[in-house]
Amino acid sequence: EDLRPLRVEFNLRLRSAKRKGLWKKALTIFKEMREYGITPDLISYTTLMSTLGRAKQWELLIKLFRVMITDRYVAPDLKLFTTLIDGFVRSKKLGEALGALNEMRNNKILPNVVTYSTIISGLIKEKQWVRAKELLFQMRQDNVEPDEVFFNSIIAACAQSSQLSKALEYYALMRETDLKPTANIYSSLIIACYKAGKPDLAISIFNEMRDTDIKAD
Repeated sequence: EDLRPLRVEFNLRLRSAKRKGLWKKALTIFKEMREYGITPDLISYTTLMSTLGRAKQWELLIKLFRVMITDRYVAPDLKLFTTLIDGFVRSKKLGEALGALNEMRNNKILPNVVTYSTIISGLIKEKQWVRAKELLFQMRQDNVEPDEVFFNSIIAACAQSSQLSKALEYYALMRETDLKPTANIYSSLIIACYKAGKPDLAISIFNEMRDTDIKAD
């Protein structure tokens, strides 16, 4: 019997639970799926992992990943690992996030710019500067080029952690590339300036943004 239509239906239900933030409902749907004899696919696992990650259910994330590896029906891919790492970062479980990053490499899957920005911003928020710099170096070794979204994420994390000097350091790094600052990046820098008690610098950065014809959000 072709179970693909039923698998699609269950995956749609999982996505609906994800959109509504109903992680317990998503777990129930996943359990029902297996009880019906329908093998979860990559979409099933990734959707449920995203739901659990957003709910900061990191212990359940670990269990789900182990189930997937034990069943051997699904091989994890880049998106699934990035989703797993994002879930750990949301729960501030950076050791687990770094472990998942190593597991990626063991599976010969290279992280992309989203993977790196997720974990580096998490490290910055927890003031783990040395490890963040090590990962930035590793990112370059992997020939993964940072983009505007990467720098937006990193500089926003610096601002959130009230680390103006680090925000300016990453901003200077960005200016060494061909990338142009976005309104979000300027906003994060201005916030960091005010948190550091540097209103004059904030005004200077605002004027720089105005000179580039970028509209503030």
